[in-house]
Amino acid sequence: MAWTDTWIFASGGENLQQIFEYDATPLVIYQGWAQPGQATSDPTWRIRKLTYSGTNLTNIQFAQGSPAFAFIWNNRATYTYS
Repeated sequence: MAWTDTWIFASGGENLQQIFEYDATPLVIYQGWAQPGQATSDPTWRIRKLTYSGTNLTNIQFAQGSPAFAFIWNNRATYTYS
């Protein structure tokens, strides 16, 4: 069963909300960042996907290969990652 957590934190002088999706293990499989108050349906998220071999992190990739704050968190599984 996957679930998500959302946190607000300061990063480089900016406050960002960070959201995580975990798999059943629980390992983080998606991470997202946006300005506080942004809805998960807004195209304002930076999203990356983490892949593992067992419990060893093997790859970190951004949605559409871009670290831009331009993606919709709710659509994270539909993007290509590189």
